[in-house]
Amino acid sequence: MAKYALLNHCLSDGATLITSANEEFNNNDGKLSPETMEKFSAMSSKELVEAYLEVQGTDDFQQAQGDVADLSDAEINQVKNSVGGETAYDNIIKWASNTLDKQTTDAFDSIVNTGSVQAIQMAVAGLKTQYDNANGYEGKMYTGKAPVAPKDVYRSQAELVSAMSDTRYDSDPAYRQDVIEKLERSDLNF
Repeated sequence: MAKYALLNHCLSDGATLITSANEEFNNNDGKLSPETMEKFSAMSSKELVEAYLEVQGTDDFQQAQGDVADLSDAEINQVKNSVGGETAYDNIIKWASNTLDKQTTDAFDSIVNTGSVQAIQMAVAGLKTQYDNANGYEGKMYTGKAPVAPKDVYRSQAELVSAMSDTRYDSDPAYRQDVIEKLERSDLNF
């Protein structure tokens, strides 16, 4: 008999549905029947969350979850960096614990307890979005290099000859360098 069978007589209909769907999923190559899916569709979001939390509170579920894999330091850093680093992560978690209701924080905690880095990153990204929506965030700034002014070029060979004929061209190295740079920006064909 399944591990939740003795417990099902004490659970609500929604929690019983979750435990039986879990058994069906595990015994049916990771698939649920259309009938089971229809039963879930008939439940409201609130009923689903309440049923899920009820199942989580059972001793059998706690024992099944007791073997949660620990995350490595690299995986923890990966999760924290996905939302902007340790400080940003700490701010988000602090905000969530002070702002969100117990059911939401319990659901987040249960995702964290799965040990799945991808699932945890998705949950943290969801919290970050809620945090950003509640507190605002800095927009992204894009920078670039200013375009070269088109008037700072020689438009003809005559302009270049005129600049090179200037007495400063022979006596002032800075002026000479300006002429050379302007010539490099110019599109003159000799």
